[in-house]
Amino acid sequence: MSTKNSISIQIPEEELTSIRDALNTLKSTLGPYLVALSPSERQTIPKMGDGTAPFVEKVMEYAQDDGQFLPPFLDLQEMDKDWTRSIIGWDLGHN
Repeated sequence: MSTKNSISIQIPEEELTSIRDALNTLKSTLGPYLVALSPSERQTIPKMGDGTAPFVEKVMEYAQDDGQFLPPFLDLQEMDKDWTRSIIGWDLGHN
């Protein structure tokens, strides 16, 4: 039985150079804002996806509109910064 070669591409060297330059620009631009996490840290942090993002968005609305919903151990300004950064990251990753 023969198998079909469904992916057969050759990327021209000038395209590869352009891609490498773009990736280097991203690394240098985003580098100061990225935090390196160990594998164990990655496993312990909460994950957010399509299902949890609307929930967190609603939580942020409630916390900003009425402080009684915000537990005293949370800092609303830091939550807002984290939420804004999450939205930006989500947009960058899905466009």
